[in-house]
Amino acid sequence: MAPPKKQPQAFGPSADVWLRGGAVFCLAVVLGLTLAVYVFGNRDGYDEFGVNQEQPVIFSHRHHSGELGIDCRFCHTTVEKSSFAGMPSTETCLTCHSQLFRESPLLQPVWDSLRHQQPVPWNRVHDLGDFVYFDHSVHVNNGVSCRSCHGDVEDMVTVSKTKDITMLWCIECHRNPEPRLVPEGDVVNVRRQADPLANAEHVEILKSSPFDAEKWKRAHTEAMSEQMGREVNNYNLTDCTTCHR
Repeated sequence: MAPPKKQPQAFGPSADVWLRGGAVFCLAVVLGLTLAVYVFGNRDGYDEFGVNQEQPVIFSHRHHSGELGIDCRFCHTTVEKSSFAGMPSTETCLTCHSQLFRESPLLQPVWDSLRHQQPVPWNRVHDLGDFVYFDHSVHVNNGVSCRSCHGDVEDMVTVSKTKDITMLWCIECHRNPEPRLVPEGDVVNVRRQADPLANAEHVEILKSSPFDAEKWKRAHTEAMSEQMGREVNNYNLTDCTTCHR
C-alpha cells in the first residue's frame, strides 16, 4: 500500500511571526487609544467650560473685582514680574478681613492658614501642562488684557474656564496680536477691558498708538534669554521654543 500523501501546509514558516507581530500591534493600538482618551479628557482646554472651580474659601470675584473695583494685582501680586501670576496670600486676605467680617465662618480657612503658617490651598482654574511655558509678565506688560484669556472675571462669583487655551488658540493670537491688544493702562482695568476685536473705540486708539512688533519680539527675546540661561536671537512669536523649551 502506498504511503499517505503529506497535506500541504496552510501557513508558511513566517506565519507565526506575523501572527505574534499583529497581536502586539493591536495591543499597542488599544493601549495608545486608551491613553489618548485619558490625556485629552483631562487636559486643560476643551473640558469643564463654565464649571465653577471649588475653592477652600468662598471668594466672589464679582464682588471684589467687579463691585469693589479691587485691582487684579492686589491679589495676583507677581503677574507683572513673573511667569506665574501668584495666588492670594493669607496676609493679603487679612489686609482687609482682619477688620471686615473677621468672625465670619467663611473665613475660617484663612485663619487656619495663619495659625498653621501654611498657605491657603487655592485650586488653579487654568493649569497648563508641564510641557508648556507661559509667562504672564511678558503678556500683561505688552498689552494683553486679563480678559483675553480669563474672560469676564469681574462678572463671575467663582471663576471658570471660558477659553480653550489650546495650541491653535495661542498661535492664532501670536500670528496677529495687534487687534487683540489694549492700551497699557487698561490691561488690568476690568471695567475698561471690552472685547478689543469688537470695540470701535479701541480700534481708533490702536490707530493713534500703532502696534510695535519689534517691541514684542524684544520683550519675548529678553524673557526667553533670561529663562533659558543663554542668548536667543532671530526670535519670532510663532517659534516652537516660545512655549516648548
